Amino acid sequence: MAELRTTARLARDGQILDPAMVYWDVRLSAHLPTIEVRISDVPATAMETTLLASLVRGLVITSVAAIGRGHFAVPIPRSHLRSACRYAARVGLSSTRFPTALAGRREGRRALARLLCHVRPALEESGEYEFTRDALATVLTSGNGADRQRRALLAGGPEKVIDVLSRLTAEGGEADDFQRRYDKTGQS
Repeated sequence: MAELRTTARLARDGQILDPAMVYWDVRLSAHLPTIEVRISDVPATAMETTLLASLVRGLVITSVAAIGRGHFAVPIPRSHLRSACRYAARVGLSSTRFPTALAGRREGRRALARLLCHVRPALEESGEYEFTRDALATVLTSGNGADRQRRALLAGGPEKVIDVLSRLTAEGGEADDFQRRYDKTGQS
């Protein structure tokens, strides 16, 4: 595996102290039996964090099952992945069209709906499907962290962004109201 050779070379050359210092977008943990995903935005609310964890878990379980059946992912050039990441970082969910590695530009909502359908069996098996579906609908309606930061920047500059993020981190946010309702009723 190229990543292991690269990591070993970086450690040997003294560029890193240990493998945990290499921040791949997705990697096997160096000390836990887990897969680490570091490519996404940092969610500001508990609901968004739980949504991200559910989607990632569903994708990992779905992918491992596919590999077990002999189905492997189509290799995607790193340049395509980097380009899609830069675009997503710049426009977030607010874009109606964003590049996907295999299908050219696609509407963000449709791409997320396809992702949810793709991982649905894994989420249903873990009991997370309804929460994930409803939480994703909430994020698509009210926006994610990047959307909130853009709105705050337009409303009051960098200071407003810091105020919004501080409040969300300390107190939770509008999306966390969803989490509290969901916890009480099992539905939104």
